[in-house]
Amino acid sequence: MKRKAKIRKTTMLVFGLYEGERCSLDVPIGTLVGNVKKLFQDKFNIYIDELNKKDRNILVLHYGGADLEESWCFTDLGIPAGSTIRVIIKEEVKPVLFIYCTYNDENIEIIDKDLSVPLMKIEDLRTLCAKKSGLPVSVFRLVYNKKELYDDHQLFDYGVEAGQTIRLENWDGWNEFINLCIMGFTPQVMAQISSEEVIARFQMKVALFIAAHYGNVDLARSLIKQGIRSDEQIGEHPLRQWMRIEPHIETKKAPVHEATENNQLGVLRLMVNHDITCVMAKNGNDLAPLNIALRQKVKPCASFLLTRQWSKVSVGKFGALSVQTLSKVKEWATIAKERCFAKYGTTRSSLKKKSFTSGPLVSFGLPVVNGVTDSPMTGKT
Repeated sequence: MKRKAKIRKTTMLVFGLYEGERCSLDVPIGTLVGNVKKLFQDKFNIYIDELNKKDRNILVLHYGGADLEESWCFTDLGIPAGSTIRVIIKEEVKPVLFIYCTYNDENIEIIDKDLSVPLMKIEDLRTLCAKKSGLPVSVFRLVYNKKELYDDHQLFDYGVEAGQTIRLENWDGWNEFINLCIMGFTPQVMAQISSEEVIARFQMKVALFIAAHYGNVDLARSLIKQGIRSDEQIGEHPLRQWMRIEPHIETKKAPVHEATENNQLGVLRLMVNHDITCVMAKNGNDLAPLNIALRQKVKPCASFLLTRQWSKVSVGKFGALSVQTLSKVKEWATIAKERCFAKYGTTRSSLKKKSFTSGPLVSFGLPVVNGVTDSPMTGKT
């Protein structure tokens, strides 16, 4: 008795659901999702004007909690026969700006349908780029048509329109350093540190800031052991500290603020355990880490900071002090040491060298003057 040959199915039956209406569809084997979408569109008589650039509505197929990409093979997705595919019309949100990053040759997409590109201020765009990239605002500049964009202007002043690309250029020779900081390779990062003391200190502050953004605990631990403070503002590059101008507000952000804002609890815990007074540090908007955590709705960091900020710290024979009081005492002691060093030198001060935390560096290097000197920020390796 001969066995009957198995008949291989060439189609797969699925159902579509659109606004309460249901229909069946036989999908040929090997059909792409884009073609299946067109078949459902014809079945439900859905009209979408693809030529109208102002019409942002697009048709998508939704299954298992995810949208199906048009380039995928529909029958290879593991969808069982007889399943129901939801047909949805969504509003397409296109990027209003593209930011090309020179350090990794990638684009950052600025997506905000309510954003008016011509009226956007440069300082706000730099803030947005810093949050997207994880870099401090003091290590990059924005360039359009070979012209640097300055904070006091709007994009309209430079002829920037929606959908165009702006270059993000960092300090020359910093490409590898930035990428290593992002990846958290501690030995390689330390090998990239400059031999000049002032530049080296700024680079380590930048490395700690990036580690706080990306959650690189090992890199952050090594930098803290090198004496970099988590509550110290990132500040400007030493070549820009020679003049007293109003800096970008994001230069007053410290690594502890960056870790809190990005919900990096591991790095935040490391910083607080090393120096509990960092929870009292204020950023440019006069916000402490706890205020940032509550505004960003990052519950793990908020709970951790809440328990630490209102705790008591044992101070030997003096008993216990609140974190707020201890922070003020440490601040007073730091100022006293700097004044003593300035007046008596190393003989009566515990400081053995001048600090570079604030003030203009008029004697260091060649100053960078906006619009006058050639900028050393071109993103070259």
